[in-house]
Amino acid sequence: MKSWSDILEKGISSFASGILDNFIAILAVIFSALAVYIAIQTLDFNKRSVIVKDSFDPLLTELKKNRLVALGNRSLFHRTFIQDLKESYVFEAFEKKERRKIDSIIEKSYYINLFKQEADNKAEEAIKEVLFDELPEYNVKGYTLKDVLVQYENQDYYYFVINKTIEEELITLRLTVYCQVTAEDKDYNDCDEVVEVTRDLQSIPLRGYLYKTTDSSNYPDNQPWDPLDMFIDNKKIDIKILERFKSNTDFENVEIEYNSLMNDINELYFLINERVKKILISNYKNKK
Repeated sequence: MKSWSDILEKGISSFASGILDNFIAILAVIFSALAVYIAIQTLDFNKRSVIVKDSFDPLLTELKKNRLVALGNRSLFHRTFIQDLKESYVFEAFEKKERRKIDSIIEKSYYINLFKQEADNKAEEAIKEVLFDELPEYNVKGYTLKDVLVQYENQDYYYFVINKTIEEELITLRLTVYCQVTAEDKDYNDCDEVVEVTRDLQSIPLRGYLYKTTDSSNYPDNQPWDPLDMFIDNKKIDIKILERFKSNTDFENVEIEYNSLMNDINELYFLINERVKKILISNYKNKK
């Protein structure tokens, strides 16, 4: 016959074993639920990542490129993706402030790109006009200065003008200038009207033209002198050409629009970046 102590010990052992089994079962349920939760969260994160990659990455990439576009060169603003975005159904998913920025960027970038596409011709005209105005008269054997031609293989006249490097380009001969001089006679046309007839036309390199028209009496006979250096030093060509270019174009308004555009690009980049962080990071609070 079992003693009371044996019975009590067996009862306690069975009770403890039951508790342990229940505890293990509870833990199993908890770990299973946790695994499911993690799987769901991972799935949601992947979905969010796909949204970011498809919708926001291309926009951020285009904005990054546009942040590097300077006003003082011919590089154009990238507009393809942001224009397509504006015309797609996705556009309405953006917040009102973001849509306003996108509209503003499209409008201003078009305006500045159009200006840059035409700026080279305007810059070339400014160079020719100022040189023609500032060059000394050519009174040699009845010839007179009629025109100025400029040549540069890359035709980046706008860059030279805006960055005031014309003088350097002239001295190093990367920018070639020819002075066209003509000899003209008077004649009569079929209506017995007096007209000027070009008898001869010559194209003279700028330095050669200046040698023939510059007074060298201020230079000692035993010292070398360069009339091109003298012309550049005295005339402040860079500044005058830039001023002429600005007066012939809408550059001042373009400069204002450019600064405004860069602000819009930076603000939109910040807004989209914050939106991406909010999508990817739980409980993320937007920066103000």
